[in-house]
Parts: sequence; C-alpha cells; structure tokens
Amino acid sequence: MANPITNAGQPPIEPVQPDIDDCCRSGCDPCIFDLYEDAMARYRLQLQAWETGKIAIAAKNTVKQPAKKAVAGRKIKSKSSGPKK
Repeated sequence: MANPITNAGQPPIEPVQPDIDDCCRSGCDPCIFDLYEDAMARYRLQLQAWETGKIAIAAKNTVKQPAKKAVAGRKIKSKSSGPKK
C-alpha cells in the first residue's frame, strides 16, 4: 500500500467506518470496529504529518526580501531633480 503522506502531496484518505451490520457479533478479537479505530488513529497521525509538511513547504517557499544595510562611511545619494546649488 502506498504511503498517503508521500502520494504526490495529496492528503491521506480517511478510512471508511464499517456499518453496524458489518460486525458478525461473534466476539472477534480484533473486531472490525477495533480495526477501524486503529486505522483512524493512523489516519490522524498521517493527516497531522501531511498538514505539518504543507506548512513546512509553504514556509520554505516564502521568499524573504533582504534587509537594506547601510554601508559604513558612505552617504546614500538621494535622487533629486537637479544639481545642487
């Protein structure tokens, strides 16, 4: 089974909850509902990891503008419309 976290950036697929009639009522261990709860626990972890990955990717893709630094000993020339008098 493919790992839903790495499946082309797609979110994991939520497990389908079994219908009450899917249980055979024989006291199986594990019961189909136990298996569903285990699958939901894995799904929640995978979803959290996927959402965290999305946040990390978004942060990585954010371009930061470099801060303007003053150069020691130099004056910044201002743009003027004409020569100084």
